[in-house]
This record gives sequence, structure tokens and C-alpha cells, in this order.
Amino acid sequence: MLWLPTVFCQMRPVSRVLTPHLTRAYAKDVKFGADARALMLQGWKSGEV
Repeated sequence: MLWLPTVFCQMRPVSRVLTPHLTRAYAKDVKFGADARALMLQGWKSGEV
């Protein structure tokens, strides 16, 4: 059986890594809207060589 504090200690480094990415994605949704963000991503992917 796992101790709860041990599980949380193991999860913390992952959340520290993911938090900036999630915050950035949320900020783009708020600023431009989900539809505009999806169009930007499509344009970026179609422009790849």
C-alpha cells in the first residue's frame, strides 16, 4: 500500500513541468478563443515541410 504523501511527492515534479504549458494553452484560449487557436495550429502544421 502506498503512503499518500509519497504519492503526492512523486506527482509534484510532473505538475511543475506541466503547469506552464497548461497555463500558456489556457491563456491562448482566453485571448483568441478555442476556434482561432485551432485555426492557428492547423495553419502552422500545414506550413511544415
